[in-house]
Amino acid sequence: MKNTDVQPIDQPTQTAYIVKEYGGKVAVFNPDEPQPMAVYEVYVHLLPENDIELLRKGIPVDDDYTLLKTLENFGL
Repeated sequence: MKNTDVQPIDQPTQTAYIVKEYGGKVAVFNPDEPQPMAVYEVYVHLLPENDIELLRKGIPVDDDYTLLKTLENFGL
């Protein structure tokens, strides 16, 4: 007998990194730490306004590959 009412459980995605502004530059944070893991020589004020807004809020990143792609989008 098949139970068609069973729905898959959505697994919560764990944020591995947060990319955000720190000291006017692009930085990568561990979500549990107040200090950045890395700060890059990309000045936030030189980026497009929508990127600045995203960085001010913080961009959650789930894995290393996505982190690399996110940083590439900011010219790294």
